[in-house]
Amino acid sequence: MNESTPPMQSVERAFEVVETLRDNGPAGPSRIAEELGMPKSTAYVYLRSLRETGFVIGEDGQYRLSYMFLNTGSRIKHRQRIFQVARGDISRLANETGESVTLSIEEAGRTIVLQEESKEESIDLGLYSGMSAPLHSQAAGKTILAELPPSRITDIIDSHGLTAATTHTITDEKRLRDQLETIRETGYAVDWDQHVVGVGTMGVPIVVEGEPIGAIGIACPTERMKDEDYQEDLLKLARECTESITVSYQYSR
Repeated sequence: MNESTPPMQSVERAFEVVETLRDNGPAGPSRIAEELGMPKSTAYVYLRSLRETGFVIGEDGQYRLSYMFLNTGSRIKHRQRIFQVARGDISRLANETGESVTLSIEEAGRTIVLQEESKEESIDLGLYSGMSAPLHSQAAGKTILAELPPSRITDIIDSHGLTAATTHTITDEKRLRDQLETIRETGYAVDWDQHVVGVGTMGVPIVVEGEPIGAIGIACPTERMKDEDYQEDLLKLARECTESITVSYQYSR
């Protein structure tokens, strides 16, 4: 087998069942069959097989995803060296700013949140570890995108497109590339209302030996992020945080 070998359809369908349960919550064979356009008997076979693996729980004719996914995701996260060295700094930055702070990485052309820290006074965005978002729709993702090789940027745009999370999201490629050039020059990004209306975000990349290994994101209400003095305060703290993470990453091998 090689990259040109067609994927196994049964495996693809099994993951479609998993994604349906993830997006819709508990469901029976009839609901799965309807959602995926397959016979009810086939849906039942997939659900029963997934139950045997322990990744799906069957109760009273309804099936749901099990916490095995949480176990798997947590193991993956804790094995990431960037998470291991950065989690203390991310927590401290949240304490210093009083805002919602995230540590994100890029995977398969999207932003993945590895860690989220917030305080009682922070804006509640419902962020969580494992959350995925388009790179172009928020500041942290843009700072990672800006540091990637030009060919990789083109591949990501071609593969994922520039979908709009809100009416303010940048969906014009030239405008995005111009912004990425500015981000490369300044070393950070600030935007508002582009991923969630009413929320401003700041991103600072974590770059080691020329490679963006992640980014710090700070989120707060739009009006607060528009304050230039406040931006300067946040940027100073965020850069101190990235410097600490970069040093720890380089010398913790």
